[in-house]
Amino acid sequence: MSCRPQIFPRARGLLLLGMLNGPLTMAATASQASTNIVSFPEQSQAASPNRRYVIVGENHAEPFHTAILEDRVLKTRRKLFDYDRHIDLLWNPDNTSFALTDYEESDYSRCSIIFIDQTLPTIRVWDKLVKALTPTERKSLLENHHVYIAAMQWIGTGALKVKVWGYGEVDPSGFTRFYSYDRDGRVKRLNN
Repeated sequence: MSCRPQIFPRARGLLLLGMLNGPLTMAATASQASTNIVSFPEQSQAASPNRRYVIVGENHAEPFHTAILEDRVLKTRRKLFDYDRHIDLLWNPDNTSFALTDYEESDYSRCSIIFIDQTLPTIRVWDKLVKALTPTERKSLLENHHVYIAAMQWIGTGALKVKVWGYGEVDPSGFTRFYSYDRDGRVKRLNN
């Protein structure tokens, strides 16, 4: 007959849950987690792949919304930014940053990479893209009346794939292009 103490089923479940939510498990599963685009204000939360961080949307008197970053481990909250219309968030699989697409107006959008470490500056992907493009590509982005940029997916943890599309005086029939922007600041045109 065994002398081991019996753990009650509920206590065993709570112990397992505590182990699964621990930092070692969070780090081990982070690389396996997938990231999906989360739209605000339609959704009210976007959790990081390791579930440590969550971006929470708060609605105020229209048309104002606020995005708050919660750290579930440190139990802190930090205001990230306000927005008027709607945004899309896409967490980096490394859990240290996320891509933000802000549909500021009906005729344009902006894309940025925001870091959890607030000492790191926000990267304005639109600005980096415009500087790196050929004059013809730049003309499409800057001289058409309707031009949009949106984060599509992370290529690994170091590069962001974006879609740029629009129409107007330069491209009356419209255009669609895909680019990657990597952590070293390089911009590369992609086939799709």
